[in-house]
Amino acid sequence: MQGDPFGDELRYGGEWVKKLYDIRNIAGATGIALGLLFAAVAVIVIGTTIRMTVLARAREISIMRLVGATDGFVRMPFLIDGFLKGLVGGLLALLITWGANALISHYLIQTFFFDPCIAFVGLLGGWILVLIGSAPSVGAHLRRVAHDRARCGRRH
Repeated sequence: MQGDPFGDELRYGGEWVKKLYDIRNIAGATGIALGLLFAAVAVIVIGTTIRMTVLARAREISIMRLVGATDGFVRMPFLIDGFLKGLVGGLLALLITWGANALISHYLIQTFFFDPCIAFVGLLGGWILVLIGSAPSVGAHLRRVAHDRARCGRRH
């Protein structure tokens, strides 16, 4: 192209392409950071919700312990509750995303929805977040409830 008489008028646009890639990289890093932040907030909210549920059922838990219920038996309803809430929340998020995708595709530009495998991985990730948020919280608060009830029972 150097020897071509029209070569002076050709432009590669390398600076523009580099800026576009930089913006894409910044947007990707921002998306990952926001995703991690939302995941941390979800774990905190799930843990707090489980704590409130355990504390609200402290009396039932202490009665279950008195009649010989194992830790797994006491813990399982809370984990199932968290699992079902995670499933409903994940499906609701998927439904809202599908609706937004349909609106954008219809009124603005043609877009494509997630591959079913990606959607399943997202739901699985939500369930894992629920387990990360609920399992340790349930165990810690069940021990605390049992300890507090035992201490209160000795006073009376």
